[in-house]
Amino acid sequence: MYSINLLDILGNNYVSLSEMLDARENRALEQRKILDEFNITIISFTLNISGPVKTFPLAQKSFIEGKKLVNEKLKRHNLNIAYEKYNIDKTSYEAFFALDYNPFYIKKLMVDIENSCPLGRIFDIDVLKANGDKLSRQDLNIPERTCLLCNDKAHVCARSKKHTTDELMILGTVLFV
Repeated sequence: MYSINLLDILGNNYVSLSEMLDARENRALEQRKILDEFNITIISFTLNISGPVKTFPLAQKSFIEGKKLVNEKLKRHNLNIAYEKYNIDKTSYEAFFALDYNPFYIKKLMVDIENSCPLGRIFDIDVLKANGDKLSRQDLNIPERTCLLCNDKAHVCARSKKHTTDELMILGTVLFV
């Protein structure tokens, strides 16, 4: 029987839990810094990648495509970006956009991207109001995301660790192909 080791495909840039927690803290600090400087709506774009390897060539291509989609959507709606920054390291790909527009309108546009693009399921596009509060889909009366494996609410499965890392990595790999 032929066996595939997903980590052979994804690479060996293993990320520890402490590195992920540090990355999340640094992302929050970056968001706060942008809010303090600009005091306007922020889009924070990352990828939902399961497992211990967060960066690999197909994820990078997905991130580049996501950035492009965000930029195109904003341009199509005549929304000017006041500030744009990208961070790439072994824990994640991150993009930040600051723009002086209604955050509810921006959130709707970002949900449109998440819902309309095949890669949208791995896109994590957060919108923060100028005061730092993050908007949710529920704030717009839009249904929460569902789990790709069982169709329960995605955040419930994630928090309860309902699915194994291997199941999620296999699914993630299929999404990238």
